[in-house]
Amino acid sequence: MYCRLDALARDPDEECIIVFQPGGDKGMDEPLCICQGKYWTEFGDVLEMVKRCLTEAFDVAVKVLYRDQTSPYVVSNRMKTAANRVKETNAVMALKVAGRLFVVLIVLVAAFEGALIQSGCSVTYNRTRICAVKDSSVNLSCSYTFPSGHTVMKTSWYIRKHEKNVVYLNNDPEYSLRVKYHGDKDHDCTLTMTDLRQNDTAEYSFELETSRENYTGSPGVFLTVTDVLLEISPLTVSEGENATLTCVTKCTLGNNTAFVWYKNRKLIQNSHAYSNSLHLGPVSSEDALNYSCAVKNHEKPSSPEVALTVRYSPRNMSVSVSPSGEIEQGTAVTLTCNSDANPPVNKYAWHKKYKNPYTELPEQGQHYIFNNISSEEIGEYKCIAWNEMGAMSSQFVSVNVRFSPKNISVSVSPAGEIVAGSTVNLTCNSDAYPPVTKYTWFKKTISLGVITVPGNVQSYIIKNITYKDSGDYTCNARNEMGGKSSKDVLVRVTDISVSVSPYGIIVEGRKVTLTCNSDPEIPVTKYTWYKKTKTSQSLQVIGQQKTYIINNIRAIDSGEYICNAQNDNGGRNSSLVSVHVRFGPKNVSVTVNPSGELVVGSTVTLTCSSDAYPPVIKYTWFKNNVTLPKASGQVYNLTAISDNEVGVYYCEAQNNMGAKNSTGRSITVSGKQSSSWTAAIGITVVTLTVTLTVLFLLVKMKRASESTGEVGQEGSGHLYDTLSDTIAHLTVQRTNRYEENISFSDVYCSVSKDQTDPYYAVQPHDINQPAIDTKPATDTAEDILSSTPQ
Repeated sequence: MYCRLDALARDPDEECIIVFQPGGDKGMDEPLCICQGKYWTEFGDVLEMVKRCLTEAFDVAVKVLYRDQTSPYVVSNRMKTAANRVKETNAVMALKVAGRLFVVLIVLVAAFEGALIQSGCSVTYNRTRICAVKDSSVNLSCSYTFPSGHTVMKTSWYIRKHEKNVVYLNNDPEYSLRVKYHGDKDHDCTLTMTDLRQNDTAEYSFELETSRENYTGSPGVFLTVTDVLLEISPLTVSEGENATLTCVTKCTLGNNTAFVWYKNRKLIQNSHAYSNSLHLGPVSSEDALNYSCAVKNHEKPSSPEVALTVRYSPRNMSVSVSPSGEIEQGTAVTLTCNSDANPPVNKYAWHKKYKNPYTELPEQGQHYIFNNISSEEIGEYKCIAWNEMGAMSSQFVSVNVRFSPKNISVSVSPAGEIVAGSTVNLTCNSDAYPPVTKYTWFKKTISLGVITVPGNVQSYIIKNITYKDSGDYTCNARNEMGGKSSKDVLVRVTDISVSVSPYGIIVEGRKVTLTCNSDPEIPVTKYTWYKKTKTSQSLQVIGQQKTYIINNIRAIDSGEYICNAQNDNGGRNSSLVSVHVRFGPKNVSVTVNPSGELVVGSTVTLTCSSDAYPPVIKYTWFKNNVTLPKASGQVYNLTAISDNEVGVYYCEAQNNMGAKNSTGRSITVSGKQSSSWTAAIGITVVTLTVTLTVLFLLVKMKRASESTGEVGQEGSGHLYDTLSDTIAHLTVQRTNRYEENISFSDVYCSVSKDQTDPYYAVQPHDINQPAIDTKPATDTAEDILSSTPQ
């Protein structure tokens, strides 16, 4: 058996032990040096062995062990430094340097040699340093030997809290209930401690009492009790970022230590790892919880919980209404915008939707308050919440206020003229909450007064309506909060109507027939047709037959038509029917403002006017038969006019029926005309002068011949004919030259009735004319004929 005692150094790797093994090759004890995990046995001298150990070691203490006995010898670092210099070749020099230290060693060896021979104990701790988790349990594994002939009387464990304060665990109430000795009186000295506390951190040593001596295994086991802490880095993250969880202890638990992780005290599945770190990411708002960690197999207790803060924009939006349920008019109502956001919401907005698209309400913050709610506040409400991470909107929530019906009205369908035989739908409209439960209809006539219409319906339908159904109608709407009636609505049924054939589109030049229709059961003895035009607002009689035929309709026939049917009991008028004749532009002209000669640098405005239906949609301007690309629209402005703007201008007006050009208008500057006009005027003056001269001579010659009788008639007649041919030839020649100078393609010459200068215009194009709609007028026949004799 060999006794092995741990070194005084705290790190087991810094141990240096010298053991003398029994029975070497020569029957002598053979020294063995165990230092830094290395072994040497080649030296037989104790001093050389010590020097060798010290030379190789980096510790602060050395123990020398003999067979069956032990005696420690402490050697300082200074001795180690000196011993390092000792070599086999210069041992004397080294011993001189370290002489004093080695003398101490030799004296100690001599002094305790007898004790070493008589001592024979060993205590072995399986682990000299233990790191354990708070509230867990730990085993201090230990074995011992003792000299033969000794009897073990007592074994115990102790700690030294102070230099002179030794605490035996079995006797101290702080430990006695938490320790259990598993050893015996032979060789086992193992101890178990439970419910470890942080103040249990200490050096634990085993003590053996025999029948002859007391032995202590010192130094003992160094136990460190640590708690488990969780660190999160970073502690605050935004959604989408990563975070790292680290389980921290005060001492090293070992490479084979595994950790487990908890989220809100629930185990995170598949989180077991031999690393003390757990990575989360990318994180979301659902990860903003409390986390903790623990050592596997020592899960109780775990570390204190640490909250991970996740920054995210508002979510889980909703609007709550207080009080809930039915809301009476006049009560106070509060709308609250609920949301989940981090950091908290710093801005709110409220929107209302009622029938029409929603509108933004005045800002009130998280709570929108109605101090005295009314039916005007009925609608759907939502809120929008902002924080520095973003914004989100809630769903709409309905706010209904109980009130009696209001805004009662009657709508009539179809609108406009109601013709006998048709179907008419009267609808009672109202605002009410709860909804209307009862409708009552009333009809008022001069002959019958007010009568109640049978039925409780919102829509009152009159099929195959007759003139007798005419009258003032009203409805009454009622709910559990009360009732209210609408205003009267006049329903006037006419059995006289006008139909137009062809229906819809009427194009200039077609045949159009207007027919005055009446109730077949009512005989008509006389028909009268009337027309109202734009120029004359009064009605003019245009026909006396049931049908009024226009064989070749023109634009002038556009207007409003009405027929009157009479019998012995009186007469009734139809409603007005509008007839619109579609035609391409006509009467196209250009007006110049200012008119007359223009001064260089002035501004002139050209305006293109026309008659057309539908209206003109495009205007094109021309100068000297060339399109002006920069000119568009009905008005063309010439600014800072100069000689470059001199010429003939005209416009083209176009609608979907066709297009037509205006006549040309000449633009002159400071009295100057274009060269072609100047040449034309000069030629005209010369021709007139020559013609007048020749005529004067002919007249004079004729008078002379008359005075001389018949003598010379043949000669004078011949001279007259010759001069006439010459004048005619000269006139034609001058005219041809004039036409050569001023002719344009597709241009004709004409004289305007309202101006003295000649002008040019492009001839009109051929036009295919599409059609147009007819639409009924909104005025009634009675309104128009109220001032017309019947």
